[in-house]
Amino acid sequence: MDYTARLRGIIRDFALTKGGTFVVLSEDTIFVKMLQSALIKQLAIPQFHVNFVKGIEALMGQLPICDVKGATPFVIIEQILHGRRHDQYVKKIKEQAPNCKIIVLANEITRDSLALLYELGADNTIVKPLSINTLVEKIANAIEPPARLGKLMDQARQLLTDGNAHAALSVTDSILAIKPDSATGLMLRGDALRDLGQHNEAILQYQQAMDTAQLFVAPVQRLAEHYATLGDTKRELHYLQKLDALSPLNYERKIDLGKASLVMGLQDSAHKYLDDAVRIAGQGDSRLLSDAASKLARACMEQYPEACERHLRTIVDMGGNAPVAAIADIWNRLGISLRRQGRWADAVAEYGKAIQRVPNDENLHFNKALAEADGQQYIAAADSLVNAIRINPAFGKQDAAVAARIGRIFQLAGDKDKAKEYTALSHELDIQRIQGPK
Repeated sequence: MDYTARLRGIIRDFALTKGGTFVVLSEDTIFVKMLQSALIKQLAIPQFHVNFVKGIEALMGQLPICDVKGATPFVIIEQILHGRRHDQYVKKIKEQAPNCKIIVLANEITRDSLALLYELGADNTIVKPLSINTLVEKIANAIEPPARLGKLMDQARQLLTDGNAHAALSVTDSILAIKPDSATGLMLRGDALRDLGQHNEAILQYQQAMDTAQLFVAPVQRLAEHYATLGDTKRELHYLQKLDALSPLNYERKIDLGKASLVMGLQDSAHKYLDDAVRIAGQGDSRLLSDAASKLARACMEQYPEACERHLRTIVDMGGNAPVAAIADIWNRLGISLRRQGRWADAVAEYGKAIQRVPNDENLHFNKALAEADGQQYIAAADSLVNAIRINPAFGKQDAAVAARIGRIFQLAGDKDKAKEYTALSHELDIQRIQGPK
């Protein structure tokens, strides 16, 4: 079998035997026609195996459909669409569909962009324009990486995923016998040793992998994660900075750098990293901004509410025409950061602005009630609760803690009937939780 026939066989086998489904997000008509010609006309892959979607929400929505059907998705996505970056979605796609293959399309690609894409999990990249033969080769190599070494690496990864570290360690012996300086092989060996509890030996493998391949981020990532787990923030920050030098467009890492810098008392550096995180996330869409707000809140809200507030305000300002759900979520986090600082009146004011923008979000009304209760404004807090319950009559009726807080606010506001209702509901939910499912 010649090389071209082998490549085409790989793609046909993926679609027709292994249930592969192509999900494509691109508005480049020349590329779309070339892809249709390659897959549907030349390879005779049925149309229902090739889905063209109009936006990222539609793309993400296809992943659970593939899962239900038992199909393996192959995503082809533009790096930039309508002026917004979509490369950060590579990681989110892989998290939702770990077996998914991903190719990212670009008109040009920089070293920093390439580093980010492979760090996030892209299987291949395509720089347009290209020939139909190159397109087929790129797709086939993403499905089945060439050479025995790649297969051994896939085998080791699968064994680690299955929790079989001993067998994975044995496979890494074979990888390193073929290529002793394989950075990926050394990293996988480190992962196996880590899973076996041999942490010092794992660190040595990661460091060797890092030294072997200066642009390979995975072993440096492992070292940063290891020292974060140990609570050694100084070393964690050191390796996070190394990662940032290798791949500087990862907004999630910028937040990690900001948090580590805050822990080390490096306020100016922390705010620069967090500013960069918000700026990079802002180059994407509202979903990425909301994601950045969520990660920022998780990282900094508890210990550094002032820093969290500062950068959440920037995200709110950047939200623009974001969907209401995203805006409500970001604004909720801003209000919570203000309450953590004891600034209940400021929190009430922010929730008021948010409710003007998103009037039918019960969580905004509930959190406004909590802020008003912080300031002993119990009548106003009860009114806010009434608004939340009007929007969603089931609100607070599935969570004992929420029901208890609602009951307490109604009690302090002098509404004895509602206080009695929600307090009794809270006790009932608590009993159900203790007894467990019947």
